[in-house]
Amino acid sequence: MIKEFFPDVGSIQYKGSDSNDLYSFKWYDKDKTFGDYSLGDFLQFSISYWNSFGNKGNDFYGSSTKVYPWLLINDSVKSAHLKADAAFELMSKLNIDYYSFHDFDLINEGTDLTDSEIKLQIISDYIKEKQDLTHIQPLWASANLYTNPRYMNGAVTNPDFGAVAYAGAQVQNALDIAIKLNAKNYVFWGGREGYSSILNTNNSIEKSNTAKFLKYCRDYARKNGFEGNLVIEPSAHTPCRHQYAADVKTVIGFLLKNKLEKDFKIIVNSHKAFLAGHALSDEIQAALECDMLSGINANRGNEFDDLHTELFPIDLIEATKTMLILLRNNSIHNRGVNFEASTVRNSTDLNDIIIAHIMSMDTYARAAIAAHKIYNNSKFKEWINFRYRTFKSGIGLDFSKGKLSLEDLKDYALEHGEPNQISSKQELYEQLIISHL
Repeated sequence: MIKEFFPDVGSIQYKGSDSNDLYSFKWYDKDKTFGDYSLGDFLQFSISYWNSFGNKGNDFYGSSTKVYPWLLINDSVKSAHLKADAAFELMSKLNIDYYSFHDFDLINEGTDLTDSEIKLQIISDYIKEKQDLTHIQPLWASANLYTNPRYMNGAVTNPDFGAVAYAGAQVQNALDIAIKLNAKNYVFWGGREGYSSILNTNNSIEKSNTAKFLKYCRDYARKNGFEGNLVIEPSAHTPCRHQYAADVKTVIGFLLKNKLEKDFKIIVNSHKAFLAGHALSDEIQAALECDMLSGINANRGNEFDDLHTELFPIDLIEATKTMLILLRNNSIHNRGVNFEASTVRNSTDLNDIIIAHIMSMDTYARAAIAAHKIYNNSKFKEWINFRYRTFKSGIGLDFSKGKLSLEDLKDYALEHGEPNQISSKQELYEQLIISHL
């Protein structure tokens, strides 16, 4: 008989913004439709296996604070089964269709590669049974190539070939599990793929090795029937001082240079975008321009400390901007919003995990509803078109079509003189968002 870990909470229902029920959705109505989509299709929420069921509250200044009952068993296989029970119970009660995981989130790493592979097969068999019963599937899968000390100098970018080969073996096992569990994406996050000092680093070798490694992974995945997206997640300043995949544009440049742009897409992480000096919406726009956006890892950082803190997202304005960017690019289907976030270190009750997900799901649902109204029922599109009106006709249109020369631009400037100073009206656009929240 499967143990119930959240017995005092039933299925979370939509009850509207006036509800006082803590365990209810105020804004997220999965079946609510706007345009051609329901909120469920539009957002495709996902739970992070490692954050919600494995993050024990450790930080640089303190040890574990959270006691998960599924981790108290001194048997890694039994513990992994209990963790899966807890995960699928919570996902079912939240009515979430997806989850994301690294290989050793599912079960602790074994004593060697063979032991790890056996354990992954055992737990993935069990999870496959639960998927078949619930129709919940992985939004993305990945391999943890950064926690084990063997990767302290990087995995794919390690100066020792033995570490690179070990990483390859680990990714092969993880891809096999991704195929088995029908994951929609396979993600490469280069947690240690960077350097702290240029003095002992050959960037050319490390970047070249990364490109070759990704090609080997692509070939294996496609040869063995993986039909999902192969995805890179940019990350700046964490944990290495200099990360090779620092932001979206850096990743795009790398993919183009190595002729991998047709094989790989990008998942954008809110907090990692912040660490790179960008807003989530800006990074999403950059990925969309190259048709490379695969999804969103939604969270928020703590701007008052330098810890790698990923909290649950509650910024309505930024979430609305993000949804608006997706709508403006006609790119709202089949992406996914994965909550790569943890409850704070001193939130130690299991039910805090439920409250956190309800809060963030409501945030994104409210943002999506507002963005849809702004895009379709306001003057937003009209204002954007008007702002760029001079490129829609006359000599401005000729410029857009590439029909002018530099001499033509000078002739026009000499004839018309100093251009007009035209307001950007930024506050007007910001007011539009506020008025719809």
